[in-house]
Amino acid sequence: MKDEQNHSLRTTLLWLLLILSLLLNSGVLYALYYVRAESLELLTQAERTVEQLSSQPIKTIIEIDQRIPLSETFPFAHSFPVPIDTTYFLSTVVQTEVSLPLLGARTVNIPIQADIPLQLELDIPVQTNIPLSFTYHLRTSLPIEVSLPPETLVPISVLLQQAIAALK
Repeated sequence: MKDEQNHSLRTTLLWLLLILSLLLNSGVLYALYYVRAESLELLTQAERTVEQLSSQPIKTIIEIDQRIPLSETFPFAHSFPVPIDTTYFLSTVVQTEVSLPLLGARTVNIPIQADIPLQLELDIPVQTNIPLSFTYHLRTSLPIEVSLPPETLVPISVLLQQAIAALK
């Protein structure tokens, strides 16, 4: 009788193991089917996105708000012509020594008065370094529009189509 009970227990255990194995295999198959379906949907969405990228340009706006310090020294060398047209009034007394016979050497004051016209052009050279330093506040919005060439998206599109065909 004991052998019959052992045999019955073994048979029950085998049936339980068989049912458990069947349940586990069913769970694994369901998980694989679910992952396959989700992967197929994701790949299809990716393929649509690649098609949209090839048909429409990518548009965005870049906001720039930046301070740019600028500092430079500029050499400056130039000659400026300065015309002079004037009259110089000269009024002075010049002392000189004159030798007179019988009287000897005598100091004589000679008054001089004259109007001297001056007409000339002077070149005045200027050489210096001019330092320039300031900060420019750049604040702007740049609209950017980029069209991707179709040949860049072809390899990606081919890979996606191959993956979709493999999952179907």
